[in-house]
Amino acid sequence: MARKIIGLLLILMVACTPPDNSADLIIYNAEILLPGNKIEPEINALSVKNGRIEALGNSDNLLKLATDKTIKVDAKGEFLMPGLIEGHGHFSGLGRTLDGLNFLTAKSWDEIVKQVGEKVKTLPPGAWIY
Repeated sequence: MARKIIGLLLILMVACTPPDNSADLIIYNAEILLPGNKIEPEINALSVKNGRIEALGNSDNLLKLATDKTIKVDAKGEFLMPGLIEGHGHFSGLGRTLDGLNFLTAKSWDEIVKQVGEKVKTLPPGAWIY
């Protein structure tokens, strides 16, 4: 009987433990783009826990979730657009991109012009460059 009571007490203690609402990261004092492309001045902060956005709200309220381990970032009124990283490929276009020029590493307009100039040397007159 004593084991059942102890077990019941342990279950109650675990069930009554308050949730951990602390944040790993809080970005505050931001102009945040909300779903539907809305910006509402009273929503100027977000909190992150375990890599996920947990809350959007007022800076003063969300900063209450901070602990000594929380990283706090003052956005100083700058624009913030939370979002997803969504990567995919269209198979018909994926192969075509391998034949084209890649400007992702270009650091200047001159580098882009140079890449186009090099490609022109390898193609017949009138050919398209992608």
